Amino acid sequence: MRELDELIAEIVVDCYDEEECMTAFCTVLGDEIPVPFDVVFMGVPVEVIAIGAGRTPGVVATCRCGKETGEVGLASLTLPDGSVAAWLQAAYLRYLGNDPGQASPPPGWHLGSWDQP
Repeated sequence: MRELDELIAEIVVDCYDEEECMTAFCTVLGDEIPVPFDVVFMGVPVEVIAIGAGRTPGVVATCRCGKETGEVGLASLTLPDGSVAAWLQAAYLRYLGNDPGQASPPPGWHLGSWDQP
């Protein structure tokens, strides 16, 4: 959990309130998780085409299933173990006060590419 706490601290380092924290998570998650990718949501295969802020509070994944597109809370998705997406989702879940599960950082990955010039 220490690694998740350090990651969270790095993400929200310059934030003054909850809204800024959500913006920071949206920025990092949107920048660091490569899209599109496929997941299963409620037993239905969907394609995640974007991650960021949506019409509802929190971080959302914009998903496509056939010709239909909709937003799903990022916390609702089961992401591939060992992926950057799962690691960042675990940090987001822990930040929200939810159980992040047994996530671990992907080998060789580190936060930072999103803030480089």
